[in-house]
Amino acid sequence: MYRLMVESLLGLRREGDVLHLEPCIPSEWPGSRMRYRYGDTVYRIHLQQGGDGGTPRLLLDGVEQPGM
Repeated sequence: MYRLMVESLLGLRREGDVLHLEPCIPSEWPGSRMRYRYGDTVYRIHLQQGGDGGTPRLLLDGVEQPGM
């Protein structure tokens, strides 16, 4: 069930050493947070809906990421 939620709803998938994010969270959700561990590294991921129809934002370890 965890894998289903992470891969389909949050859109997180790993291919080799590359982490891909293509979130598909419902518009009613203000956002989502998760901690993802790969090897010894822990990523803190925060997805946030864009306010008033604005562009959604993606923060990784507190830093906004381009391309959302």
